[in-house]
Amino acid sequence: DRDSTSMEVGGDRGNMVGGDRDSTSMEVGGDRGNMVGNSDMNDYSIWQLAMAAVKEGNLNLLRHVSEGCSTVPNYDLSFDHNSMDNSNTLTDHESLVDTVKISFSPSTRLVPPHLPPPPPPASHPVVLNKSILSQLDAQGNSLLTWAAGGGYLDICKYLVHTCAMDSAVLTGHRRKQQRAPIHWAARNGHKSIIQWLVEEQRVDINIGTDNGTTPLHFCIWQGHIECIKYCIETAGCNINQLNIYGCSASHWAGYNGQVEIMQYLFYHGLDYNVLNDNRRSALHKAAVKGHCEACVWLIQSLEDGGCGYTSVHMKPEKEGDYPYALAASAGHHDLAAYLYSIHIQYKVDAEE
Repeated sequence: DRDSTSMEVGGDRGNMVGGDRDSTSMEVGGDRGNMVGNSDMNDYSIWQLAMAAVKEGNLNLLRHVSEGCSTVPNYDLSFDHNSMDNSNTLTDHESLVDTVKISFSPSTRLVPPHLPPPPPPASHPVVLNKSILSQLDAQGNSLLTWAAGGGYLDICKYLVHTCAMDSAVLTGHRRKQQRAPIHWAARNGHKSIIQWLVEEQRVDINIGTDNGTTPLHFCIWQGHIECIKYCIETAGCNINQLNIYGCSASHWAGYNGQVEIMQYLFYHGLDYNVLNDNRRSALHKAAVKGHCEACVWLIQSLEDGGCGYTSVHMKPEKEGDYPYALAASAGHHDLAAYLYSIHIQYKVDAEE
């Protein structure tokens, strides 16, 4: 499958980001053990320290760095080059891509006692180190991208209100994998960030990545039901919006496989009849991921509380594979047997 439900702008390739290869491999430059201190605070090393502060959720340190303070102690920046998306949700910096581990002495805290608190908000404009605020990591992600993905609302507000960073800009070096902060917040289930971006920053809830994937799609993909409800019930998103590969929320729901979410979307008007550009339905998606309960619900009749799929949704996709064949090729043999029995029952071949 090469459609964008599996986030390498198409096919699933590995287990990053719950099975994708998207721009979450956000390397912060790639340095290992780079000493940063007052004696050698060039723009790049200052930016590393700013990124470390964002990943730690440390607004105090970030303000020192971004506002040009000179009293920053020595830090040993070492990078753990694990994917930001090894976990299904990012709730703390330890789950982030390239988690920055900072060590210093004598304190074991991120901000040692001898670092003075940042100045209180001033009536006059602060002097910002604009060179670090404009830098991106190796995958094209900004400080604001990381703050939104990590769920740090106070840092997001600081970067937007004080540092004038664009809350809706798409970043990312890889073509068709550029995302705005709201996409990362949605992908990682940070409802407060989504709400702030939509209600205070007026970011369009239907904003697409450069491949058309919306915040709702990301919420569904990762199973964040409260974020899904916010997008639909409060923000009023277009539940049937397609990305550039013809995938709707139904494909993301099938790929996720949680029947509770699939039913919720169905009862709120999601059209499950959409076939994407590869001629796949939500059933094909659920089959390839081995989601048996999801497949049963999709096929179950409307009278019995299901989605009411017919043989139309079971036909071969663009490369000629039926849902049962996709399940079998992925090693889901019990599901493949069930889908094959349905295939025979619905006489899918006879309608070709």
